Amino acid sequence: MPTVIYGPRDLVYVTPFSGSTTKYGFLTNVDAAAKTALGHTAVTGNYPTGLVIGANAPKPPRAKKTTATGTESSFVDTASITSAKTAGWKVSAGKVRTGASSSKAKTVKITFEGNELAWKMPNYLYTKISADIAALGILDAASTDLDLVFGARYPKLPRVAKIDATTGNRYTTFCDPAALDALPTGWTTVRASQDRF
Repeated sequence: MPTVIYGPRDLVYVTPFSGSTTKYGFLTNVDAAAKTALGHTAVTGNYPTGLVIGANAPKPPRAKKTTATGTESSFVDTASITSAKTAGWKVSAGKVRTGASSSKAKTVKITFEGNELAWKMPNYLYTKISADIAALGILDAASTDLDLVFGARYPKLPRVAKIDATTGNRYTTFCDPAALDALPTGWTTVRASQDRF
């Protein structure tokens, strides 16, 4: 029989920075006292609007505390940082990624389930599908956007594809789920499923 080392983990979320509408979700096995001190909100039943799981950015601040039995570490809600420090937790800064673009790629986003889900789209692809971008629900991100979510495992956006009638090249991208029932001409759904945790 396998030995359980870490114990069961609960799905919780924190707010990653002041003013953010993102609920940064993660699995944790810290005790109830730590969850309270760090401002963890339990996720039970239906997922709340704004929940993301496994995102590369934004990342909430992380708190660490040494106790008689070892060291505890977890993410901390931005509203609980001051009280956590008072209770002896050491807090390190979180991070955000803005909508800055470069000479090779443009940051784009789709608004879905209360989040701005963003990714870098190569400029050549952006140019090739520019006529259909609006119909796919894709928006340009701005360098001032702070609440962009990159690389989330949940929620996942659908992927769609189109074959260029002239060159035969296949173009794929994410799209707004609301666009799936009325995709621009030539586009087909590659993946529309959602993973849950």
